[in-house]
Amino acid sequence: FSKDTVVPAIQFVSPTATSGTTQSSTSITINVTASDTNLANVTINVYNSSRGLINTNVSATSPFNITLSGLSDGIYFFNATALDSLNNRNDTETRNVTIDAINPLISYVAPTENDGANFSRNYILVNVSLTETNFANITYSLYNATATVNQTVYTSSTTTINWSSLGNANYNYEVNITDSANNKNATALRRITLDTTNPVVNLKAPANGTTIRVASASFNATFSDGVQLTNTTFYLWNSSNNLINTTTSSLSGTSGSINLSVTLPYTGTFLWN
Repeated sequence: FSKDTVVPAIQFVSPTATSGTTQSSTSITINVTASDTNLANVTINVYNSSRGLINTNVSATSPFNITLSGLSDGIYFFNATALDSLNNRNDTETRNVTIDAINPLISYVAPTENDGANFSRNYILVNVSLTETNFANITYSLYNATATVNQTVYTSSTTTINWSSLGNANYNYEVNITDSANNKNATALRRITLDTTNPVVNLKAPANGTTIRVASASFNATFSDGVQLTNTTFYLWNSSNNLINTTTSSLSGTSGSINLSVTLPYTGTFLWN
C-alpha cells in the first residue's frame, strides 16, 4: 500500500477579490483551484460581519467558483478548504470584502452663502455636512466665467474650505465626494459675486446749474461696474433738502443708463443724484 501524507494545494485565483476590497457591487465571486492526487472535495465558506456562517458550497472537482448575489451592505469573510481521500486538509487564508452600494450624502450648511449671493469681500467660505462610512476623498472646486480657479482634493473628511485673496468676479463652486467603493455624490453648483469696487456713476443731464422753464424735467445718467450692475435709484431733493422723488430701476450687465422724465411740483431749486 502507499501512504499519502501530502496536503492538497489550494489557492484563490482571479476574479476573486483581494482581501480588504471595498466595492459597490452586491455580488461576490470566489474562484478556487486545488490539486492533489487523491482530491476528495473543495469547500468554500462565506461569513457575515459577525463571523456567522451564511453560505457553504462543496465541489468534488477543481477549479471551483461561486457567485453570491443580492448581498446587503457590510463586510463579508470567506475562505476555502481542500480535502483529499485520506483526510489530508489544507486551507486558504481568510479574505474580506466590504460591500457599499449607497452613495455618500453631502449638503451645504452654514456659513455657506445662499445661491446668487453678492458680497463686497475677497473670500468665499464653504462648509458641508457629510455622511459616509467608507470615505475616500472630497473635492472642492471653484470656477470663474472662463476657467477653474482652484480645485482642492482632501483624503480626510475635511468639511470646510476658505478661498481667499480673490479678485472681483462672478464665481461658481461645488463639492464632490467619493467613497472607497467609488460611489459618488455632489452638491448643487452655487453662484456668488465678489465686488469690492463701487460702480461708476456719471450724471449726464441736466448739467449742474441748469435753469429750465418747463414743469417736466428730463434726467439722464450712465453707470458702469467691473462685475455686475443690479439696480439704480434716482433721488430728487428740494432746496430745503427734503426728498421729493425716488425712482429705482433695474440694471444688468456691466454698463447701463437711465432716462427719467419727472414733473417738478413747483418752481425753485432742486438737487439730484
